[in-house]
Amino acid sequence: MPFPRECPNSISSATVSYWVLGPKNLAFPCHFCPSITRMRQIPTGAGIVTSLFAATKTEITWRSVSVGDDSPQIDFGDGSLLIYSHLYALPDGIRVEPYPSDRIEVWDWSGTNIRTESQGSEKRADSVQRRIIETLLADADAYDLIFDDDGSGEIADVVTLRVTEGLVQVTLHHCKFSSADTPGARVKDLYEVCGQAQKSARWRDRPNRMFTHMLRREKLRLDKGQSSRFEHGNAAFLKRLKASWQDYRYEFDVRIIQPGLSRAAITEEGLHLLAGVETYLLETRAMKLRVLGSA
Repeated sequence: MPFPRECPNSISSATVSYWVLGPKNLAFPCHFCPSITRMRQIPTGAGIVTSLFAATKTEITWRSVSVGDDSPQIDFGDGSLLIYSHLYALPDGIRVEPYPSDRIEVWDWSGTNIRTESQGSEKRADSVQRRIIETLLADADAYDLIFDDDGSGEIADVVTLRVTEGLVQVTLHHCKFSSADTPGARVKDLYEVCGQAQKSARWRDRPNRMFTHMLRREKLRLDKGQSSRFEHGNAAFLKRLKASWQDYRYEFDVRIIQPGLSRAAITEEGLHLLAGVETYLLETRAMKLRVLGSA
């Protein structure tokens, strides 16, 4: 199906809506009309400039783009993804089934302010990120390294490494705050964290660069006189691993953490969104996905 052109100001029920993940992981909605032949993105976030392109299932041609340092990521309803200038399309006749709701892991978030995402350098105790770190630290023997990479340019909010003979197991934990005080079925609470999970898959291809990134981030933090990013393990361990990184195989997996997501209330739209993320991670990088939410 050809991609449509600029939509009218009035969005009808025939309009297809999707989300673009732009610079600094800012998500904003776009719409297009399937009855026309070209597309114009309609941003609602400040500072984002329209991109115009044409596409088929096998070819993407960018006509113009002005979205800062990061090209946008577009999630289509059939499970296809546009990452930078690459279209990842499912084979013809293949349909992504909704993510099974019973696979959403229910956590008790008592004592956590689900509307506060980051622990910051002060290690805020009631943040979602700190709750995840404390849980990991309770089983610290299972990890050789637990690293807080939260902030602009992050790999993930929390990165864990486990090194066994010839194998490095990497888990990327992506946390997101809830937009409301209680869990629900708000799809907007999923869009940004799902986009972050997909974008982080690129680190699977460059573990040596990931180690360099982590060491650089630690140095920048310490140079500011702030607390270390290492929650468990240290820079010396990571430097040794980086020096011999080619001697190992690597397995990556991803966790999406959204306490504002209710397993009981999630809609089919939310389940399809999670299914698209899982399909992309598995098909492109053989990375497994876990989703943590609320009851």
